[in-house]
Amino acid sequence: MYIEETSEGSASDDFEGIEWRKYVKKRVLFIISVLFLVTLLIPFRGKAAEIDSRIEQYNGRLEIHQDNTATFIEEVTYVYDDPYKGQYITLGRAGKVPSNFQIESNPLVEIETNGKTKEPQSIEEVPLEDGKKLKIYNSGNSGDRVKIKITWQLKNLLFLYPDVAELNWIPISDWEVGMDHISFVVTSQPDSSARLVAHTGFFKKDPEVKRIENGFEVTLDSLGAKHHFELHGIWDRSLFSQSLTNDGGITNRRDSFEKQEQDIVRKTVFYQNLVYKILPVVFLVIFVISIYYLIRYFKETRQKTSFSDQARLYEVPQDLPPMLVALNIYDVDIEKVGPVQGKKGRLLFSNLIQATLLDLVDRGNLKYVTEGQSHRLEIVDYEGMAGFELTFVEMVFGDKSSVEPDTMFSAYQIDKKILKGVKDKDDEAEVRKEGSDKRYRFIKDLRKLSNDIKEEEQRLGLHPHFRSLNKEEEKMRNRGCLLYLLVFLLLMFSLIGFGFLFREFFWQYSLGFLLVLIIGIPLNAFVTKRSDNLLNEDFIDEVIEWRSFANMLRDIAKFDKTEVEGVILWNRLLVYATLFGYAKRVSKVMKVQDIHLENEELERFVLTDQSLHFAGGVDLLNSYVQTASSASTFSISSGSDSGGFDGGGFSGGGGGGGGGSF
Repeated sequence: MYIEETSEGSASDDFEGIEWRKYVKKRVLFIISVLFLVTLLIPFRGKAAEIDSRIEQYNGRLEIHQDNTATFIEEVTYVYDDPYKGQYITLGRAGKVPSNFQIESNPLVEIETNGKTKEPQSIEEVPLEDGKKLKIYNSGNSGDRVKIKITWQLKNLLFLYPDVAELNWIPISDWEVGMDHISFVVTSQPDSSARLVAHTGFFKKDPEVKRIENGFEVTLDSLGAKHHFELHGIWDRSLFSQSLTNDGGITNRRDSFEKQEQDIVRKTVFYQNLVYKILPVVFLVIFVISIYYLIRYFKETRQKTSFSDQARLYEVPQDLPPMLVALNIYDVDIEKVGPVQGKKGRLLFSNLIQATLLDLVDRGNLKYVTEGQSHRLEIVDYEGMAGFELTFVEMVFGDKSSVEPDTMFSAYQIDKKILKGVKDKDDEAEVRKEGSDKRYRFIKDLRKLSNDIKEEEQRLGLHPHFRSLNKEEEKMRNRGCLLYLLVFLLLMFSLIGFGFLFREFFWQYSLGFLLVLIIGIPLNAFVTKRSDNLLNEDFIDEVIEWRSFANMLRDIAKFDKTEVEGVILWNRLLVYATLFGYAKRVSKVMKVQDIHLENEELERFVLTDQSLHFAGGVDLLNSYVQTASSASTFSISSGSDSGGFDGGGFSGGGGGGGGGSF
C-alpha cells in the first residue's frame, strides 16, 4: 500500500465543490431577491404610468387678511418630455386644521403655454373627502413649458388664540414629481413681532426664510416628489378682528410656539446624530466584535495536520461495507441525506443504495439474474450480513425473495394518481391517511437502518474520525454568529423603520445592509462547513488513506497500462467507485483494458450497464416519498389576504397640496 501525489482533488472534494456551486447559485438568487425587495423602498417614478415631466419652478403666495380669510396663489411651471392631456392640482384640509377651515369652490385658473396665454379646454372640480381637486384639460406636446396659475380663496386658515394667530399649514405634500426650485411668500398686515418657520423634515436642508415688507419669503433649492413643505408662523392677535371666536383659551400661545420650534430643532439634531453618527458607530462596533469572535473560532478549529489533495492510494484501505465507510469516514448519515430530510452530504443517497446492492452481489448474498428482457436481483442467503444490511435488504425486497427495478421498495409504493380526482373532504382525508402511513413507515425504517449502521460502527470499534465543537469553540462561534445576526437585523429594521417613520430613504443604511448580507451568506457557509468538517486529529491517517483512494478512482482513466496492471481487486474497486460516483470511469477502463472479474454476475451487472436499471429503482423510491409527503398534507382549498398602512406629518400641521399631469 502506498500513496502517490497527483494534481487533483478527492472524490469528496469534487462532490463538495459541486454542492458548493449549487449553494452559491441559490444564495445569489436569494441576494437578487433581497435587492429587489430593498429597491421597493426606493422612491421612483413609474414611466409607464405617468407623464414624463418636471416642475421647473413653484411659486406660492399666501395673503392673510384681517378677517382670517386668505388668498392663496399657486404658480407652477411644468416642462414636458411627453405629450399630455392636462394637469391636476389638489388642495386639502387633512390633519390638524381649524375646525371651520374652508376652501372656496371655483378658483381662478390661468394658463400660459410657451409664453402665450391659453384658455383651458375645460376644468373639472372634483370634491374630495378632505379637500378639492381641479382637473384641468389642457393638452399639449413634448417640449412644452406650461405655467399654471391658480388663485384659491380660503376661510379660517389661522388658529386664533388670545395673544396670537397661528399658521400651521402644509401647502405642498403630494406632488407626483419633484420641484427644482420653490419660492413662497407669506404676507399680512405689518407686524414686527411676527415669526415664520418652514420645515421639510428632520433630514432635509432647512428652507431659507427672510423677512420682507409686510411678511416673509421662503426659498428652497429643490423638493422631492411626495415630500412635505410646512409653514409654521404667528402674528399678533390684535391684527385680526376681535369679533372672531378664538380656537383655544391658551393665554400664552407665543411661548408654546417658541418651545415647539426649539423642540423641533433639538429633535432634528438628535435624530441626525442618531441616524448618521450614533447608530452607525454602534453597528460598526458590534460588527467588528462579531468578526473578532469568528476569527478566533476559525483559529481554534484550524486543522493542525495537513494533507495533500493530490495524493493517490492504489489499494482499498479497509474492507468495510459502503454504508459504514459513508458514516465513519465521511460522516454521512443515511437518514439525513435520504429523501425525507434531503440534507447535503459528502456522498449521495442514491450512490449509497447502489453501492450497497453491488457490495452484496459481490459478497454472494444477492444474485443478479437476467432472462431475456427481464432483469432482477435475488436473495441467495443472509450469511455474513450485518444487522443494518438485513434491515436494508428488507426495505428493498419487502417480503419477496427477488425484485425487478420497478418493484424495489414496494412497501413504500404510492401512485401519483392519488392526488388527482379528489372531490370532497372525505376523499381528502383518505388521501392524507394513505400518504401519512407510507411516509411514516419509510421514516421509521430509514431511521432503524441509520441506527443499525451506528450500532455496527460501535460493535466493530471503528475510530471516530469527526468530532464536535468543544465548549470554547462553540462559544466563539455562537457569539460571532449572534452578533453578526444582530447587526443584520438592526440594519434591516432601521432601514425599514426609519423609512416609514421619517418618510425618507437612507441609502447609507441600504448599502450597509447589503454589504452585511453579501458578506454574511458566504461567511455563514464557511462557519457551517468548518463545524461539519472537524476531523479527529488522533485518527486522521485513516481519512487521508480513504480520500487518497477516492482520488485514485477519480483519476483511473488517466492511468497508463503499467498503473492499471498494478491495480488489484477490481470487484471491490467497483463497489467503492459506485459509492464515490466514479463507477462509469472504472467500468470504462475495465472495458478498454479487457479486464474481467471472477464474479461473472457482478461483471454482467456492472459492465453491461444493467445496474442503471436498478438505479431507476432508487429514483422510484424518491418519487414514492415525494408523493407520500404531498399526499400527507393534501388540501383542496387555500386562501390569502393582504393589508396596508398610512403615515402622518412632521410638525403637527394640516392641509396638504399636490398635483401632477395626465
